[in-house]
Parts: sequence; C-alpha cells; structure tokens
Amino acid sequence: MNISNIFRNNRRKVTAKQIAAAILFAACVIFIWHNSMEAASISSVRSGRVTKAVNEWLTGGEKIIIYERSIRKAAHFLEYALEGGLAVLLFEAYHLSLRRHIGTAALMGLFTALIDETIQLFSTGRDGSVLDVWLDFGGFAFGLLLGVLCGYVKKYGMHRSVGRNRKRETEPD
Repeated sequence: MNISNIFRNNRRKVTAKQIAAAILFAACVIFIWHNSMEAASISSVRSGRVTKAVNEWLTGGEKIIIYERSIRKAAHFLEYALEGGLAVLLFEAYHLSLRRHIGTAALMGLFTALIDETIQLFSTGRDGSVLDVWLDFGGFAFGLLLGVLCGYVKKYGMHRSVGRNRKRETEPD
C-alpha cells in the first residue's frame, strides 16, 4: 500500500484500530499546536507550577535545582516523543513499513515542529526558535525509536525468550 493511499483505502475497510490511531495522532498534534497558541503569560504560569512541584518533590521545597526553562524544554521533548510513538502506531495500523517510509515519518515530525514554532511567532509574548525545532524533532525521533523497539520486543523478544525457556525445560538432563 502506498503512503498516499493512507486514508483512501479501496481494497479493505478502514478498521477501528486505524481510526483510533489516526485520531490519537491528530489529537497529539492539535495538543502541541494548541499549547503554542497560548500567550507567554499563560504558558509561564503552567510551567511555573510544574517547576515548583518538581523542585518540591526533589528537594522537599528547600531549594531550586530545576529551572522553568529546563521544564519547558523537557515538556517539548516529551510531547514530541509521544507524537513519534503515535506515528509508529499509525504506520502499524495502516500496515505501512516504517523502514520503507522512514522519510515520511521524519517529515511528519519535522513539519509538526516547524508549524509549531511558526505558530509561536504569532503568539503574544512568544517567539519561534530553530533550536526548538531541533529539540522537538529529536523528541519525535526518540519516540519513533522507542515505539519501534517496543514493537520489536512485543513481536520477537517475548516469543524468543518463551521458546528458549520451553526448550530448556524439555531437554533431558
């Protein structure tokens, strides 16, 4: 199946898994872009709360060891890692080889990041950053890799280890 036919599938019916994967992926992208549309003052309040909670958890509230900027960058990385993982699910749901379509997957993450930073150029008190595009894309690539590794373990890792254990148990002493 060609990537251009992802939503135009004439041979088979679209399954619930395909619809769910597409909705989850789209919801993640919308969540990312929605966060970028917020004014800096609103975003800063949320980041400040998270920073305070993390510092209280780590130090009992005695001192600041994690700064708001670090929390913001970690949040960017993590939301894009989620998008990368959901991209793996999307490709699997539509029976598309990630190996064959890795360029398409990479462009999905890159375009999301570029549009995200462009949105920030028009949000009150915010600005886009090329460094953030790289950070976002790195998060996407990490999520993609993690998703592929989880799929590999699910498909091969568990079956191989179970097979080895059975063989050892049935071998004569």
